[in-house]
Amino acid sequence: MTDTAFGSDSFASDGDFLTGVATCGNLLGVLFLERPNTEDCGTAARALVSSPMEDVWPFGAPEALSAAGRLIVSGWQEAQTVAGMEALVREYNRLFVGPALKPAPPWGSVYLDRDCVMFGGSCMELREWMRINGVVSLESGNMPEDHIGTMLMLAATLAQKRPDLLGEFLQNHLLIWAPHFLGELEAATQAAFYRGLAMLTAETFASWEDLLQLEVPVRRFYR
Repeated sequence: MTDTAFGSDSFASDGDFLTGVATCGNLLGVLFLERPNTEDCGTAARALVSSPMEDVWPFGAPEALSAAGRLIVSGWQEAQTVAGMEALVREYNRLFVGPALKPAPPWGSVYLDRDCVMFGGSCMELREWMRINGVVSLESGNMPEDHIGTMLMLAATLAQKRPDLLGEFLQNHLLIWAPHFLGELEAATQAAFYRGLAMLTAETFASWEDLLQLEVPVRRFYR
């Protein structure tokens, strides 16, 4: 299915589009939030590799989806041995967790805040937007709300429950930094799985921006 299957004069209220955002946002969100050896991540990864990406993914150009899909499939196949999975978990930790300096931090304010910190100004803006609109945080404890995986899953939740807020959330909070992060991620990793995940997510975001005719503000990145 290509994005032309969602032809509508009002994409924000189109059922197929919203279902696609919910499904894709949840799948991608889990893959960024969870280490690859967890049950939830395994379930999401198997859903991606079960069929050719260009045949089943609803957002993006077939050529780009095919290229991303090949990387995801090959990377996941490599992880089906004990040594392969251990290597993929190490790469997830190196990219997103630490303790060493992370080459691709998954939080928006690390890129948007002058001091490159978690819980920076853009995170506080997102938190205030959520409060004003009665959007419940998907994070618990002391984790920032602007993690790429959390924001993808929040997009999925908005598509299901508050579609009137989806475009504003994407335009003003997620898409202002996420494509930059995905470029950093693709450049930082040699793991086929995470390179493919970065490409697939970037293609998905570009499709959402185009379909919703969003005007994403240009922001300065500090890393």
